[in-house]
Amino acid sequence: MKPVLLKLMLPALLASAGSSAWAQHAVLVPIEVEYIKNPGLTPEGEEEVEGGGSTGGAGNVTLSRISPQYSIESVADDRRSVVNLGAVVEHSSDTTQVASRTLPSVGLLWEVTAPTSVLGFQASLEEASTRSTEFVEFGRVALDSTQRTGSLGATWSKEMSPIRRLDLAAEYARVSYDSPLLEAYREASASASVQTAIGTDSNYFVQGSVARLTPDGDTASESRVGLLLGYETALTSALSLNAGLGAVRTSGSIVQRDPIGHLRLAYTGERATYALAWERTVGAGGTVGGYSRTQELDASMGYALTANSSMEFSARRVEALATEGVEGSAGSVGSSLLVRFRSEISQWWAMTLTVEGRHLKYADRRTATGHSVGIGFVYSHPDF
Repeated sequence: MKPVLLKLMLPALLASAGSSAWAQHAVLVPIEVEYIKNPGLTPEGEEEVEGGGSTGGAGNVTLSRISPQYSIESVADDRRSVVNLGAVVEHSSDTTQVASRTLPSVGLLWEVTAPTSVLGFQASLEEASTRSTEFVEFGRVALDSTQRTGSLGATWSKEMSPIRRLDLAAEYARVSYDSPLLEAYREASASASVQTAIGTDSNYFVQGSVARLTPDGDTASESRVGLLLGYETALTSALSLNAGLGAVRTSGSIVQRDPIGHLRLAYTGERATYALAWERTVGAGGTVGGYSRTQELDASMGYALTANSSMEFSARRVEALATEGVEGSAGSVGSSLLVRFRSEISQWWAMTLTVEGRHLKYADRRTATGHSVGIGFVYSHPDF
C-alpha cells in the first residue's frame, strides 16, 4: 500500500513545490507533556498479557509528545488540491508501559468541480497507537502496538435537481499491526446516497452501502450490506438535529442482522456550544478479526471564558455489543471524561491544560481506571 500511495502523491507534492497555484500553507505544532496513570487500564493487581506490544501492569508513565502538521492547499479554476503531512513523535519514560514511537501520516485530496457535480479522489497513510484507537472506537483495550492504515477512495456528487442530490463513494483500506496478536485486514466498500431538500433548512436522505472485509489470518471473510434513512434540520437558528435509522446484515461464517442509527443535537451560541449524540454502528476492527458492533453516547460543551481563553468538557461511553460466534465480543464498556483549558498567549501561540479520566468494565465484570494530566503549547500559523 505504501509505494502505491507515494506514487499517487508524488506529482502533487512536486507541483506544490514549484507551482504558484498553491494558495495557502498552514502549520500546526502541538507540544505536550502528559502524565498517565495505568495507561493500559489493567485491573488492579494484574499484569497484561505479553506479546507483540508493550507489557506491564497498572503503573505510571510520562509521555513527551510533539505532533507537527503541515498542509498545502491549492485552488485553481475548477480544481482544488490539499496535501497534509504530519507526525506524532512520543518519548516514553517507561517503555514497558507505553512504547516510544514515531507515527507519520500523509494525505492527499484532489477535487474537480463542474457546474452541477464534484468529483474527488483521496489517498492517505497514517500510523496510530492501538492503546488509543481501540478505546476510542470500540471501548476496549488492545496491546500497546502500532496500527498502520492506508486507504484509497473516490467520491462523486451530482445535483440531479434543485432539491435533490446523488452522492457516490468507494474506498479500499488496508489495516496492519506490528503485533501478531492483532489481525490485519483489507476492506473494500461502496455507498450511494440520495438527499432531498425539504424547504430551506431541512433535508432527508436514503443511503445504501456494501463492503467486503478480508482478514489476513484464519478468520473467515465477511460481507456487509446496509440501509440507512436519515433526516437533518435546523430547529432554530442555533439548534440543529441530525438523525438516522437503519439496519446492517453481515454474512461470513455466520449471518447476523443488526439495527444501526444515530442522533445528534447541537447548539451553537455566541459564547457556548453544546452537543449530545448517540450512535450504533457496525465497523471493522483488528482485535476480534472481523466486524464489531458498538453503541456510543457522547456529550460535550465548550465555553469562551474570555476573548482569548476557553474551556471544553466532554463525556463519552462506548459499549461493545455481541457478535455471534465470537466469545467475549460483548460486555466491555469504556467511558471517559475530559476537561481542557486553552488560552491564547500570543498571535501564534496557545497554552493547553488537559485532564482526562478513563474507566473500563471488562466482559467478565472486572474494572479498571486510569487518568492523565497534560500540559502543552500549540504553535499555529494558519495562512502564510
